[in-house]
Amino acid sequence: MRLRSAVLTCALLTGCDGRTVVPVSGRITFDGQPLADAIVLFQPIRGTANPGTGSIGRTDADGRFVLRQIQPDRRGALVGWHHVTILAAPKGAASETSAEKEPIPKSYNVESELGCCVPSGGCSDADFALHSDGS
Repeated sequence: MRLRSAVLTCALLTGCDGRTVVPVSGRITFDGQPLADAIVLFQPIRGTANPGTGSIGRTDADGRFVLRQIQPDRRGALVGWHHVTILAAPKGAASETSAEKEPIPKSYNVESELGCCVPSGGCSDADFALHSDGS
C-alpha cells in the first residue's frame, strides 16, 4: 500500500502506542513472481525525533519474509505506521561490478512511497506486489 494513504486509519485502529512489538510477516512478488533474496525494511513513522527501532527481513525462495528488530534482537515490528523499503540483497563484493544496478525500481527503495500499518495483534499478510515499471 502507498504511504500517502491510510495513516490516520492506522492510528485509529491500532492505538499506536509506539513501543509494542508484534509478529509481522508477508510476501513480496515482482511482476507476479515471488521475489527471492530481497531485503525488506520497516521503519516506524512517528512525530518525534526518535520514532523507534526499525525491523528487517529477507525473503526466501517463495518471496516470504519474517521481520526482526536488530536492537534489541527480537522478532517483529513496532505497532503503528511504517515506511517500507525493498531492496535486492547484495550479491557479495567479489561478484559485484560497477555495471550492476539495483533490479528493483527506485519507487520501492530509494524513493519508496510504500507503507504498512502494523496492527496491535501483528500480521502475517504484509504483502507487496511490485512491478518492473515501478507502479
